[in-house]
Amino acid sequence: MQRKCDEINKVAYRVPNNSHLGFTLLELMICLVIIGILSSIAYANFQDYVRKVRRSDATTKLMHLAVLEENFYNQNMQYSNDISAVSGLNHKSLLTDDEFYQLSVIVKTHANDGVDSFILKATARASQSKDTACFSFSLSNLNEKSALNSQGVSNNNCWY
Repeated sequence: MQRKCDEINKVAYRVPNNSHLGFTLLELMICLVIIGILSSIAYANFQDYVRKVRRSDATTKLMHLAVLEENFYNQNMQYSNDISAVSGLNHKSLLTDDEFYQLSVIVKTHANDGVDSFILKATARASQSKDTACFSFSLSNLNEKSALNSQGVSNNNCWY
């Protein structure tokens, strides 16, 4: 019985002399190309996701600064044109927390009626400046939201 099992094993594991075990170089190259294509698609999608997350950081910071401006107005009867000064909004930086957007404010007093208004702006910087679709965001005291692409053309799909 043992002998019969040995013969079956020899037949089952016998490899003809003219066949090869393993992969050819062409098969390996095809696998590498497929992996490369899938990786590039995944990386591009990841980069797009990161840009969108950074956009939300900028819009959140603009809304926070708008609240600070309104508080400043309630106390001083005018808007502050200084984001970081103690006498202004006393915000810690002219950048968003992740430092991918530059923050600025423009305060206007209308000559006709003396009414103040402000426009807060966040402009992409560093690696976020590659985000050509939503390059800068603006928020006014009337809660008017706008965004511009890198060419300066309005893009309504940036605020979400």
